Amino acid sequence: MEMPGKDAFWALTEKEKQTLRLIVRGHDAKSVARNLGLSVHTINERLRDARRKMAVSSSREAARLLLDAEGGAGFLPPDFLGTCESGTTQPPPTTIRTARRSSARGAPTAPPPV
Repeated sequence: MEMPGKDAFWALTEKEKQTLRLIVRGHDAKSVARNLGLSVHTINERLRDARRKMAVSSSREAARLLLDAEGGAGFLPPDFLGTCESGTTQPPPTTIRTARRSSARGAPTAPPPV
């Protein structure tokens, strides 16, 4: 593959750049998807499109090239990269489900008080 030109970085969408920034921080496609609340399929499409635009064969290579083009790791604040101030990734939003008990007749009852 040919060397990516400077125009390759401008051709990337912000979503592709966001994905590559997380990859360069050590995330894989699955953890990027979880972090951004997207499907792995969507993340893989973004990575594929970024690799094609940058004319590289590896997502990690594309991520490193973007990092270099943006001036290194100190270029953006941690929250822009999808990490907390402490440098740990934010946990994905979760939904707490409560089980409903059935009465003797099978009708649902309210969950027990917590």
